[in-house]
Amino acid sequence: MSNLGRPGKPRGELGPVRYKTILVPGTKKILSVTAAVAVVDPDGVSRSVKRTRATQAEAKTAVIAAALARVFSIGAHRGIDAKTPIGELVDLYLTDLERDIKLLPQSKERYRQTAMGIRKTWLALPVSELDAGTVVVHLERLEETSPSGARLCRTVLRKVLRAALRANAVTSNVAWRADVALSVPRKNPRALTTSEIRLLHLLIERWIARQAATGPRRTNDLVEIIDVMLATGCRISEALALRRSDVYVDGSDVFIDLTGTIVYSKGVGSYRQETTKNGATAKHIRLTSAAAAALRRRALSGEHELLFSTRKGGALQQQNISKQLRQVVTGTELEWLTSHVFRKTSGTAVYRAKGIDATQRHLRHLYRATTEGVYVEKGTQAEDHTEVLEMLVNNPE
Repeated sequence: MSNLGRPGKPRGELGPVRYKTILVPGTKKILSVTAAVAVVDPDGVSRSVKRTRATQAEAKTAVIAAALARVFSIGAHRGIDAKTPIGELVDLYLTDLERDIKLLPQSKERYRQTAMGIRKTWLALPVSELDAGTVVVHLERLEETSPSGARLCRTVLRKVLRAALRANAVTSNVAWRADVALSVPRKNPRALTTSEIRLLHLLIERWIARQAATGPRRTNDLVEIIDVMLATGCRISEALALRRSDVYVDGSDVFIDLTGTIVYSKGVGSYRQETTKNGATAKHIRLTSAAAAALRRRALSGEHELLFSTRKGGALQQQNISKQLRQVVTGTELEWLTSHVFRKTSGTAVYRAKGIDATQRHLRHLYRATTEGVYVEKGTQAEDHTEVLEMLVNNPE
């Protein structure tokens, strides 16, 4: 009797799910949970699949779904043909998204939510039956309520359908053929004037004085955050991420480093991310007198590492600061004001004094067009070239 050896494990068999929990630095709050499970691939080899989510339950659901999707996706063209439902293509895309090490967590979350919307819309529709006209109608409907959401949907749909194109399940990517102009309407940049800044400070003083009998105590956080943003041109999330270790005092001068940002994750809350929005850090920024006084005091006397924090030392939520600002300006001539205007105001001041190149460096933009088109309020008064033109007229050759 011959020895045939031990029989192989059934294809698609899953092992036990194991977890690794990451905590927010300095706290017991869960930042993320990574679930890992072994699955037997179609070639009979057991391989590990991992997924990271905000909670253990979400991580378990995601890793099991990914492991099972892996079973039918591996093989020639990952098992894709003309009859493959859009929902399955989305599942494959989400699997690839998790492997992308370039995207930041909050960007992945936006892509994931958009992909799930695509999955819900065309769950069982075979990929060969999705046409450009259907995509155009869907994008135009999205654009009515969210122009930026429509653009992101088209981007993600192109990525979702790319697998079908590679597998020759379709002859073209209909998301590319969906010829519809999707543009996010942009308002002309508007900056605060000096008198409006003084008015805003007065309104904040009155808002603090109208402290309600109940609710959180109103502090100087709002006005000092604004002073920092005006002095540096930083984003509100970067101002909230400033730590005591980011402040340097040199005699009467105060300098800061912008090295992080506050981000929000579902199930976790707000926490400090050790990189700025586009990775462009700014070192040794000299502060104006108002911002310098505020941060000097906070750095020397504060009990928490974050300069702007909750009573327990946690990160402040950007939404809460924006809510306070709305309470201050509602019903006033500054009702149009949002937190992003302070960055534009800072950029406009630098532009008028030193030009567009200095402003681009000040705001740490990758592209000059962003600085010119979105962040700088340009004056309407024409430049005075009289001297040059007088020479042209009075000194003909």
